[in-house]
Amino acid sequence: MSGTRSVLVIEDDQDTRDMYAALLAVNGFLVQTARTGTEGFTRACEWKPGVILTDLGLPNIDGWEVVRRLKSDLRTTDIPVIVVTGRTSSELDSKASSFGTPVLLKPCEPDMLLEEIERSLAAAA
Repeated sequence: MSGTRSVLVIEDDQDTRDMYAALLAVNGFLVQTARTGTEGFTRACEWKPGVILTDLGLPNIDGWEVVRRLKSDLRTTDIPVIVVTGRTSSELDSKASSFGTPVLLKPCEPDMLLEEIERSLAAAA
């Protein structure tokens, strides 16, 4: 069951995944989670959430490959993706820009995360 108030969280760290899921649920979102990049891509294709949060350092396939696959697949190309990562690099902004994907750095304030999700959902509507 997908919808605009739904979020898929792709995050390998269980504590972080649980924290995001709880924050989003308390704020009225339907939430599903995935631990690996492969699982996240599959779940996104099946569920078609309103927005996807993904970490970069994921098992199986990394977050950038997840984003590439999501943006290349007709089933998911229009779903906004937000990268939430603790990694910083000189190419981070360049890659994010090429995919049209905002990046939030961990640790991310809950209000900032919620604002970015709302902004992404509004832009997609």
